[in-house]
Amino acid sequence: MPAYPERRLESARLRLRPPTPDDVGALMALAGEWEVVKYTVRMPHPYTQADGEAWVAAAHAPDTAHRPFAIELKTRGTFIGAIGLTETDGAPEVGYWIGRPYWNQGYASEALATLIDHAFGALGLGRLVARAVLANRASHRVLEKCGFVRGRETVELAPARGVRRAVVWYELTRPAGARA
Repeated sequence: MPAYPERRLESARLRLRPPTPDDVGALMALAGEWEVVKYTVRMPHPYTQADGEAWVAAAHAPDTAHRPFAIELKTRGTFIGAIGLTETDGAPEVGYWIGRPYWNQGYASEALATLIDHAFGALGLGRLVARAVLANRASHRVLEKCGFVRGRETVELAPARGVRRAVVWYELTRPAGARA
């Protein structure tokens, strides 16, 4: 999977950009809420400053295939969540989360649509996958709104939770005739 260029992506209300050390405080506050992380499999809880600093450092490591974006409101420059691609079983997988104060405002769908355009355009990818914990109805709605098709269900270990979770896989392929 190609690495992300160090660039910013913009939508009507959002800016997706590489995370910085300045994001760690807001990251800790938002990701520190159980309601935000309970449906994730990799995010630790409680979320510490060391976790945030490690995430920012990993995002800028030269040998990583995972280049996440911080999601910020364009008008205020406020950090509200994260989105990115990582490789899972040879396929680019989308992952995202939004802080609780910013739920139900369409930010997750807008950020995901922006990343999809980037993945199918600048990165030249032909297919994306995503996973959502079965109980996370909001994430299922976001994925389906952005065109992902629901696929198989699996039960997977959620290392950050120490439990197994029912997970639904989704897939999105680049539309025929779309520019690579």
